[in-house]
This record gives sequence, structure tokens and C-alpha cells, in this order.
Amino acid sequence: MTPLIKHAIENGKLVLLLGAGASADSLNQQRATLPTGDELAERLAGEAGFAYSGEPLPVVYAAVKAQLGDSVWPLLEVSFAHCVPSKAYKVLAHFPWPRVYTLNIDDAFEVALREFSPQRLNIRQRFDRVKDRHPLYEELEYVKLNGCVHRQSDGVIFSAQEYGAASASPPLWYQELAEDYFRYVFLFIGTRLNEPLFFHQIERHRSSVGAVEGTGYVVTREATEIEKQSLASLRLQHISGTLSNFAEWLEREFPQVPTPWDFASSSLP
Repeated sequence: MTPLIKHAIENGKLVLLLGAGASADSLNQQRATLPTGDELAERLAGEAGFAYSGEPLPVVYAAVKAQLGDSVWPLLEVSFAHCVPSKAYKVLAHFPWPRVYTLNIDDAFEVALREFSPQRLNIRQRFDRVKDRHPLYEELEYVKLNGCVHRQSDGVIFSAQEYGAASASPPLWYQELAEDYFRYVFLFIGTRLNEPLFFHQIERHRSSVGAVEGTGYVVTREATEIEKQSLASLRLQHISGTLSNFAEWLEREFPQVPTPWDFASSSLP
């Protein structure tokens, strides 16, 4: 990690956006690790009676949902509901944050937040009404951008059709995410940022107000030189690592965990 990330944390200016890799070490209700996209695609295909040939999850999910309808939801619940959070999630949960966004539908991090967070927790879905950040950091908006395993009525964003529908009628919290992107320092963990909706809203906000973002950071296990250069063109710096590495760094750099009041006093002296 970098001194700039530490400085952003100390000033209550670091926003997290968690991808699938962030939940990799958490366990589901069967005490198995959460499936990767390929593993979930293979499992869904098998349940629907399809021969799986390595198709990506969005393609498989669209086919399986067309075949099974709402019967696909219990399959997601088995994999992503009532999770046991990883040690790294528990470390993160002890820290106050301005906001946390996630692309994941599992409940692992919210379980950790409910037990350990010094902030009052508000779970927000992508179409929920946007709420301003608490000025004294006493509340945390944990925003589930692509759906939640506990909210079947809202659905999830997995397939190309669902991305298209969300682009046509942008979710409120995706719009807020774009604005936050220009107000805070962003740390993306466990995602390669293959998120069309995210970039659509970023470009919309940039062109409408002429905003310029600062430097952000992307933490993944590895990235090719082409991927690093692509991220650099977006003012994003790649850091090789995992959520566990970030949690270990937090414990070293912050032996005394900051409080919401520390953030409030530094941002509103």
C-alpha cells in the first residue's frame, strides 16, 4: 500500500469498492469458500441440465434464468447467503469508512459490519433513495450495486440484458457512486473493473460537470502490463495483493483503530 492511501484513511477520504475477489476467503452456509464466477457458471449450468463448456457467467446466467425462472434464486442463496466472514473482512469492519460499495451479492461483509463496525450500518440497494453521508461518520452506507442475495425482488445484475436494462434506467446509487468517485480516493479490491455501468456513469458525470478525478488504486492478485497501462490511463494505480494483504497492512499501520470522531475532527476541524 502507499502513504497516500494511509493519508486518505486518516482524513476519512478513502472509499472502498469490493469485487468478487474480496469475498474469496469467506465461507458460505455450507462452510465452503464462495464460488468464483466460473465455478458458479458451471454449477448453474449443471442445475439447469446444460453441458458447460466454459461460457462466461453472464451468458450462463441468462440461459439458466430463462430455463428455470425464479427457481434459480435458491441456488444463489445456497452459495451466497448466511456467510461466515473472513478474518480480513473482520479487520475492515472495525474501521469507520465514509462509504463502502460492493459488486458482490453475498452477505459476508455485512455480517462482519453488524458485529464489529463502530458505525450504525445502513444496507442500501442500487435503486434505494440516496442518503447523504453522515457529517460525523456515525453511519455507514454499505451499497450493494449489483443486487443482494436477501432481496430477490430487486434481482441481480449478472447478464448482458440486466446490464442493458440498468444502463437504460440508471440506478440511483450508481449515479451517486460516480459523484463519489470525484470526491474521494477510491480503493478497488478484488475486481478487474469490467463494469460497463460503472464507467458509463463516470463518463456521464465527467462530461456533465467537467470534473477531474484524483488517483485511485486497484488491488488484485496480478495484472498484465497491458491491464496496468489501461488502468493508468484511467488514473488508477495497480497494487498486487489481496484483501488479506490490505487487512494486514491496516493492522500494522493503525495499531490504534481510528474512530468516527477522529474522522469527523480531521475533516471538520
